[in-house]
Amino acid sequence: MKRRTRAVSAALLVSGLAAASLLVSGCGSTDAGTAAKVGSETISETQLTDWTQGVLVATGKSPNAIEAQVTANSLNLLIYLDLLDGLASAVGATASQGEIDAAGESLLQGGATEKDIEASAAQAGIAPTEIPAFLRANVLTPKIQEILAPGASAEEQQAIFQQALVTTANELGVTVNPRYGSWSSESIQLGAPPSDLSIPPAD
Repeated sequence: MKRRTRAVSAALLVSGLAAASLLVSGCGSTDAGTAAKVGSETISETQLTDWTQGVLVATGKSPNAIEAQVTANSLNLLIYLDLLDGLASAVGATASQGEIDAAGESLLQGGATEKDIEASAAQAGIAPTEIPAFLRANVLTPKIQEILAPGASAEEQQAIFQQALVTTANELGVTVNPRYGSWSSESIQLGAPPSDLSIPPAD
């Protein structure tokens, strides 16, 4: 995935966050230094820390602040992006760099500065450096929806897309380090992280 930062409207990016709660996982063990695994893809604790610190700094907080909910939300989004990639691959949907760039350009509105937009995105839990990843998600999502339910209404496409994400999570398998919380198949989201999140994981 290319990581080219572009200024975007956080309002549209936020629309992709709702799908991040539509994740299902079973319990399991993870390797040291691993925050989660989605199929064969590993989300490292370093990757999670970088995302979380990016959100904290962009919201005017210390990068070393301990905010369990920010960490949990960041992990939710990282898993969501991996699941979306898995679903896109399964149905044959792709997003070119040109499409991603065009999506960024089309979202520039009202003369807001890049810093303004990055700050708004951070408020939604998106690290500034990860905005391109959500631009890509915004390009892929309608393509996937149309492939899954061609000609259906927006509501029907969204419901089918959400169920496909759940199915993808079940098929790929999602394992989360219990240090960051647990996945519930009933609420289909990451549960509250433990109160001792500030304690470094054992080697």
